[in-house]
Amino acid sequence: MTGFGRCLESVDGKTIIVEIKSVNHRYYEFTSRVPRSCGYLDEKLKSFIQGKVSRGKIDVGVSIQSDGVSDEKIEVNSEVAKGYITALRRSNEELGLEDDLTLSRIMRLPDIFDVKKIEEDEETVWNEVKSVAEKALERFIAMREAEGEKMREDILSRLDYITGLVEKIEKISIAVTPAFRMRFWNTGAEGQVLV
Repeated sequence: MTGFGRCLESVDGKTIIVEIKSVNHRYYEFTSRVPRSCGYLDEKLKSFIQGKVSRGKIDVGVSIQSDGVSDEKIEVNSEVAKGYITALRRSNEELGLEDDLTLSRIMRLPDIFDVKKIEEDEETVWNEVKSVAEKALERFIAMREAEGEKMREDILSRLDYITGLVEKIEKISIAVTPAFRMRFWNTGAEGQVLV
């Protein structure tokens, strides 16, 4: 059965979106799209959803965005900055130029800043994603159940129609059977009616 469930929530300074989609499939088949840095979520989501959904081609998408809080740490590479200052002052002495080094000028030089991604605890991230995934899964299951109920009603209405046709055929066949018997008994070997 097809189904769709989506949930968007803000959790601990992050906006987390989980979308679950499926199409009919004989077995349980799982694919996911998670942020590159959160590849560990793939197996956890697969097991979590398989615990509640036994079949179907399931596609899960997860998006995690920081709400104004940077997940990067910026530091000044002091050794590179000192190297630049030493080299510039040495050049200044050799060339006899005015020393006009300022912090703003040094900060424009390449490789002065180190930008590092802050590592998050995997278990914390999983618990945050799981809480959102639970709600998306509830909506997904509700949609599949609603579709299943519609299919059941359609099958039952078709069954009622077919049962009605069978009853009509049975009533008509009671009157038709003796007439056919009469024709068969009064026919010759070549199909000619013997009256």
